Amino acid sequence: MFKKILVPLDKTEVSQGIIPIVTGLALSTDAKVILLTVLGIETPGEVPITVRQDTGGTAEAGRYRTVPAPTSMEPAVEGGPYRAQLDEKAADDAEQRLRGFVHQLGDAGVEAGTTVTFGTPAEAILKAAGDHGCDLIAMSTHARSGLGRLLMGSVTEEVIRGSSVPVLTIKPQDS
Repeated sequence: MFKKILVPLDKTEVSQGIIPIVTGLALSTDAKVILLTVLGIETPGEVPITVRQDTGGTAEAGRYRTVPAPTSMEPAVEGGPYRAQLDEKAADDAEQRLRGFVHQLGDAGVEAGTTVTFGTPAEAILKAAGDHGCDLIAMSTHARSGLGRLLMGSVTEEVIRGSSVPVLTIKPQDS
């Protein structure tokens, strides 16, 4: 029935709730699973960087401290000297997280691959589904409703509206 299933995952446990369901589905249909993490605008600020602290020749001179990373989405030249390194670190961290799930799926007998991309989550999910030839998108919802959904939006809702393939969703409590 399904040949490739795209599974968007972020850092939250909520997003990971879909993994057991996808495992069973992939085993029953002999589908390959593509795990996706989309790194968006918030990602650089989540990656702390260490800079040398110049204290003007006092006894603390040469100490290091951790500071919040710049949040500009501009290229390294325009957004600061650390932009490229932040993007690379964030992508490496995301890839490492996804590899853990690849091993988990592999231990269950499911073939899985990974992809990490930058962009707006819903657009990147839809693009990845097309680029990888996926015939199902499976994702957990954060189950926001009312004002929270209105203010924060719903990536899941955008994916459902824009997808040309079926979208399987679960609520956190259902996982």
